[in-house]
Amino acid sequence: MIKKYKAYLVHHYSLVAYGLIPCLLALFGHLSSEKKLSQQIDEALYLKEKENLADKKAKLQEALNAQMKSASADYLETVIEPMQFLRSETQKISAMLHGSPENKAYQTRLQFLQNGQNTLRFRQQNFQRIGNQQEMEAKQIHPVELSREDLKQLLANIENITLGDTKPEGNPPNLLIKNFELIKKPLPTSEEVFLVNLELIKREIIHE
Repeated sequence: MIKKYKAYLVHHYSLVAYGLIPCLLALFGHLSSEKKLSQQIDEALYLKEKENLADKKAKLQEALNAQMKSASADYLETVIEPMQFLRSETQKISAMLHGSPENKAYQTRLQFLQNGQNTLRFRQQNFQRIGNQQEMEAKQIHPVELSREDLKQLLANIENITLGDTKPEGNPPNLLIKNFELIKKPLPTSEEVFLVNLELIKREIIHE
C-alpha cells in the first residue's frame, strides 16, 4: 500500500513538472524576445546618436571652413597684439600722478603700462603646409598683465566666441590654445590682475 502511494506521488509530481515545461519554455522565450528587443532599441539609439554627432561634426567643420575663408591673414598683428590692457588702472594712476607728480611708484607703474612692456608679442615658428592650409605656432615672447575684462576679450578674440557681453573682434583664423598659463597677482589694492602667458596654434587657408 505504501509503495503504491509513493508511486502515485511520484507520478503526480511528474505530471506537474511536465505541465510546467511549456510555461517555462514560454517564459524563457518571452525573456529572450525582450532581451533582443532591448538590444535592438539600444542599437537604434546608438546609431541615431552617432548620426547626430556626425551631423554636428559636419556643421562645425562647415562653419570652420567658412571662418577660415574670411579670416584676416594678419589677425595676430592687427587685432591681438595691438590690444590695450589695464586701461582702468592706467586712468587711475594718471589721475593720482596729477596730485602726486613726484611719486616714483606711480611713475614706474604708468611707464610699464604705457611704453609697450605690457603688450602682447608673439614669435611665429614651425610653419607647416597641409594641402591648401598653413599651420604655425605663435609663442608669446613675454607674459602680460590683464584684468578680468581684458582676459575675457582676449579669449573671445582667440576662440571666436561670445563671453557674456564680450564679442570677438575682426575675422580670426582658426586659433587653438596650445599652452595657457594664468597666475593671479597678489596686490595690496582691490585691483584684480592676472599674469598671462600663451602659446597658440594658428591655421589658415593659403590664397594663391
